[in-house]
Amino acid sequence: KDYLQLPAQRLGAIYFKEGRLDDAIEQYEPMKEHYPDDISMLVTLGHLYVAAHRYSKAVETFNTAILIHPDNFISQDESIDALIQNGDLQEALDALDVLLADQPDRPDLIAKQADILSMLGATSDAITQYQQALRICPDFLEATIKLGTNYLRIHAEQLAAQQFNKAVEINDMIVEAYLGLAVAQKLAGRAAEAVNTLGLAC
Repeated sequence: KDYLQLPAQRLGAIYFKEGRLDDAIEQYEPMKEHYPDDISMLVTLGHLYVAAHRYSKAVETFNTAILIHPDNFISQDESIDALIQNGDLQEALDALDVLLADQPDRPDLIAKQADILSMLGATSDAITQYQQALRICPDFLEATIKLGTNYLRIHAEQLAAQQFNKAVEINDMIVEAYLGLAVAQKLAGRAAEAVNTLGLAC
């Protein structure tokens, strides 16, 4: 599917520069189906909706971008957190193994597994798991930061710096999604909601 994305984005950019907003939107809308987890694409589409005065669609699109961000996942049941807090790290790992057997592509569960491995001092294994979580969900802010921290533990400063720089970019993108949502809400006549959204962005 990746071969479809870049040409559509380029064509959308051309249409936008020419002031053909509806045509630009037509290029981006199909990508929602093909790339449902691409937050950057959704933010761009949200801004196109605002520019085209389609404020309800903008609100919906920015909300989607915010809600799919992995930092908003409900990561695992509370019993795992309780095991970790009690210091029962191996039991927590075993519980996560059970959950991952049924849901192997959950980046939040994989990152939690990496957290425990890191606590146990298994830094290399933790790094492998954070990398796996980020392969599934590249915009996972928490995993990006923790991967950078674990790189520092093995004195891989350059790799750590790359992760921390990426974390700044991801954070900026999420803030932009909140700001875009606030603008769209205000333009849609939902001023109180816009104020609340701005509070979340700060």
